[in-house]
Amino acid sequence: MAEVTLTLENSDRYIPMDYSEISVTRRVFRSGESEFQLNRQSCRLKDIVDLFMDSGLGKEAYSVIGQGKIDEILNSKADEKRRIFEEASGVLKYKLRKQAAEKQLNESEDSLNRVEDILHELAERLDPLEQQSSVAKDYLAKKSELEEVDIALLAHDIETLHNEWTQTKQQVDELKTKKESLSTEIDQHDQMYRDNRIALEQIDRTIEAKQTAWAEAGEQLEKLLGNRQVLNERNKHAQSSAEELNERIARLTEQLACEKRTCKRGFCKGSTRSIDSERTSEAAV
Repeated sequence: MAEVTLTLENSDRYIPMDYSEISVTRRVFRSGESEFQLNRQSCRLKDIVDLFMDSGLGKEAYSVIGQGKIDEILNSKADEKRRIFEEASGVLKYKLRKQAAEKQLNESEDSLNRVEDILHELAERLDPLEQQSSVAKDYLAKKSELEEVDIALLAHDIETLHNEWTQTKQQVDELKTKKESLSTEIDQHDQMYRDNRIALEQIDRTIEAKQTAWAEAGEQLEKLLGNRQVLNERNKHAQSSAEELNERIARLTEQLACEKRTCKRGFCKGSTRSIDSERTSEAAV
């Protein structure tokens, strides 16, 4: 960015501004845009040009004339001399304003002429446009009726869809409720299955224990039966031996009684001792 400031002393109010000092600033940016300031306040280039127009400090200032410029003025044509004098006397500003106003007036007249041409053209096209307007109105009326019908149909479709959606939602809610109920029943059945399986495993273990105990009891029973048979055999043998002993005892007793009756006393005593000894030995057997 480049910036240039021109400061002017204006204590005599030569320039029509209520400032004793006037600064004019221009800033130029890289983009080519310019910014103007008057006493550090943003303004337009036109404002600055208008301010200095009457002071002779314009773009082509003649308040200060350089060497060689006088000959150029004197040798100028009448139109150029008049322009120079108008600028120096302050008339140029008003003349330029007049030219601008005349230019705007001419542009306004041209615009009015164009408007008249357009009105004339529109007047020629008015009848067809009225017909087209009537057709357009009919079209808009039909379109409005069609839109009303479409809206009614759409409203009916929306109501139908809403009813279907409501029914579907109710069915979905019912299915969700049934699903939750079935899920609860399934959980209960699963729990019952697990409980029954645990009980069945306990029963299987009990049966296995009973079978083991039964097998052990069977083995013990077989042993007891075998022992009983052995004892029965021994008992039979003992009974047979006892019967034989009883028979021998009876015979010996009878023999002893007989001998006691027939033998003498001394001889009988010896025989008695012999018989008693034999009985004692048999009893021991």
